[in-house]
Amino acid sequence: RDSIFLYAERRLQRFRFSDICYLEAYGAYTKIYTTQGVVTIRDVLSNIQNELPAHQFSRIHKSFVINVDKLTALEYKQVWLDDTKLPIGNQYREQLRQVIHAYS
Repeated sequence: RDSIFLYAERRLQRFRFSDICYLEAYGAYTKIYTTQGVVTIRDVLSNIQNELPAHQFSRIHKSFVINVDKLTALEYKQVWLDDTKLPIGNQYREQLRQVIHAYS
């Protein structure tokens, strides 16, 4: 499986895992940042994360899940996805390090 189907703007839309950069919690919604742009999904982040492959997507903060393939740099309190800087929550730091170590 290389993609997920989610309802976006009243239609079922396909999202390839390789096109997803990161996801952001937005109340009862989730914003999906892809290589083509941003799409808002009417579902919470945790539900969508459960449908994503755990070896490729990692929770880094209560509000963010990243595609590890898109990770370009890691600092103590933040990650970089090209020019985008996202925070790392304290409780997710060790889990992210394990995912990166297993990924290497």
